[in-house]
Amino acid sequence: MLFMSYYLTLSCYAVISARSFYYVIEMHTDSAPTLRIGIACLIVPMILLCYIPHYKYLAPVSMVANIFVLAALLITYYYFFCGLPSISERDAFGTDLIKYPMFFSITIFGMMFIGVIMPLANTMKTPEHLVSTFGLFNIGMTVITFLNGFTGFMGYWRYGDEVEGSITLNLPGEKIECQVVNVFIGVAVFCSIGVQFFVCHEIAYEPIAEKYGRTVIVDYVIRTVIVVTAGGLAVAAPFIVPFVSILGAFCFSVLGIMLPIILYRLIYWEDGFGKLYWKAIKDILVLLFGIAALIFGTASSVEDVIRVFKEEFGSNSTTTAAP
Repeated sequence: MLFMSYYLTLSCYAVISARSFYYVIEMHTDSAPTLRIGIACLIVPMILLCYIPHYKYLAPVSMVANIFVLAALLITYYYFFCGLPSISERDAFGTDLIKYPMFFSITIFGMMFIGVIMPLANTMKTPEHLVSTFGLFNIGMTVITFLNGFTGFMGYWRYGDEVEGSITLNLPGEKIECQVVNVFIGVAVFCSIGVQFFVCHEIAYEPIAEKYGRTVIVDYVIRTVIVVTAGGLAVAAPFIVPFVSILGAFCFSVLGIMLPIILYRLIYWEDGFGKLYWKAIKDILVLLFGIAALIFGTASSVEDVIRVFKEEFGSNSTTTAAP
């Protein structure tokens, strides 16, 4: 399941990156290629990026991604504060409660790094600097949580129910700086593909290498097959929100919420449950949250995927039947 989670993440990242570039290209040409062609064009660069052999060589690429994200956020925040309506015009909890499961699913997807942390810690000289109380992971997750919450809050305050699945699509497309934001996000997401790929590679490499040998050719064939098939899946289903929400609801709710809390409690069972059983209450609440995200999020996301496929093939059928 961990392999499938990050394998689908590769497809999601390919779609998000290509869509960001496609949005800008579409603004400057009347005959832009389809989004599927844009995704297909990214497969070769993805292969080259995923040929990087070690985490430490991805550090400069990740730094570039962080710089682009920071620049894009600053421009986006500027537009948030331009023409900001009165907060009383917005519903405190939204008007469509059915979308809440999808919200939780996408949030889980955006905040889940379970498959990256352990491999990264295993390659560090001082892994305690990553996972300690005030280590890089906790500090980084604090910043990420704040940025996610602040961006979501300000995005809804600024655009209300008209907010898009990707907030950059709400920016005025005719403005050059807004087009730059989409390019920056596209580059940042693309640069992040390499980190997600390493999880898939580490899982797939060992059983295949034991059978066919630990050669360079086998290694690069595995890398190529993973990227090409993940890219092909993205070409076949270029739908961002339902695609991401299914991944968050089904895979990461199990791997990132339910299994860790169960394993933690089994390992530290002898430590007890704390005063007034607060640890047990905390574990039960987290487990219930994971189950709710799994059931309701997956059901809602599957319905959206079915709807999108019907619209896609329905429109294609109409176009084909037209004289």
